[in-house]
Amino acid sequence: MRLRYSDFDAKIRNRIKDRRGKITRVIHEVEKHPLYKNYLKKGEYTQVPEGLLRDLLFATMDTSNEELRENLEKLKEYCDILGREDIKKFLEFCASKHTNIFGDKARE
Repeated sequence: MRLRYSDFDAKIRNRIKDRRGKITRVIHEVEKHPLYKNYLKKGEYTQVPEGLLRDLLFATMDTSNEELRENLEKLKEYCDILGREDIKKFLEFCASKHTNIFGDKARE
């Protein structure tokens, strides 16, 4: 006898699948970003202008530093979920270039 999933179980599975899809799309946007492409070419020698950093973090020049820190942490969480240590390392590198926004704990 095969067990059937309840409607509730199906909804939960769909939510997880949908969330993972959204996370994947966000990380894909990071991969396409010019700052990430430049980082792949130049590595640690990459310049990280604040305007491009804010764009990478889905923010504007009017976005508060607190929101920038939250967006960075959210992207790092997404990297953990997807196992993308390469992009997480890149995000930490970018944060380390702007200690005025992220502080000295940018690499945590």
